[in-house]
Amino acid sequence: MCGYCTEAAALSYALHTPIDDAIVGINPFFLPSFAQDAPNWPTLVSAWPGNRNEGVVLLAFCRGWEDALRGNLVLSPLDVFDSELRVKFRESLDESIPGPEWTWAMESRFEAPPVLPLSAALAMLETYRDCWLGGGGGERWSDQEFERWHPWLFLALTIVSQVDAEAPILQTIALTYPARTPGFFALDLWLQRRAAWACVRREGIAFVVKHFEDLRLEVLASALLSEAFHLGDLVTLLKLSAERQHEEMNLTVEELVSATEHTLAGRALVE
Repeated sequence: MCGYCTEAAALSYALHTPIDDAIVGINPFFLPSFAQDAPNWPTLVSAWPGNRNEGVVLLAFCRGWEDALRGNLVLSPLDVFDSELRVKFRESLDESIPGPEWTWAMESRFEAPPVLPLSAALAMLETYRDCWLGGGGGERWSDQEFERWHPWLFLALTIVSQVDAEAPILQTIALTYPARTPGFFALDLWLQRRAAWACVRREGIAFVVKHFEDLRLEVLASALLSEAFHLGDLVTLLKLSAERQHEEMNLTVEELVSATEHTLAGRALVE
């Protein structure tokens, strides 16, 4: 099963299931993909079946720094994992760290420096575009190289999203498919979804209107689940889904429409 399939399965489940039921009901096979976007990710991490593996620590590293840099409380620091697992993950970070300006991210308590390395983060994302995404001109990364770089790429994307939301590289990543079929955990699709979140937070529904046919339905579903859309945006999203054709990969237009209608009804009651 490729990353497009696992991503769609996790998102489809999230669209149809109340978030509090997810831990009990989701197939552990799809849990890693589900936890990439789930708002209750610390609970998922603690309840993860057989959670003593590096993939869980990678998730906690990425989601923890995302929360920290967005000003949210980090509920699952890395030191909740056993020392052997932390040491192994720390060694992998030591081997792949892009430069000394990133050493602050090696600490387990998620305390950001006074000045974030924006220039270095932009350079990392541009290298990602050139060496991994379709159409890039750099020397192609191997799968192993991409996986090694991924925690730093996620951190770089989070930094740029928070500090320089106007950066064109965010739109490039949001709209560009990986050149290769994503692996099982679809780490590159995770980056694409986060870049799209940033673009929607910056431009609102105008970004979706402009690029509707180029945004995968899975990306739109992820943005819907993230609550990046305002109430009026949801009405526009329903109109777009009804009036403009969209290619389906795994997730269907009907699923997106149903989830949008459900979200719209719930938000209308609150607002």
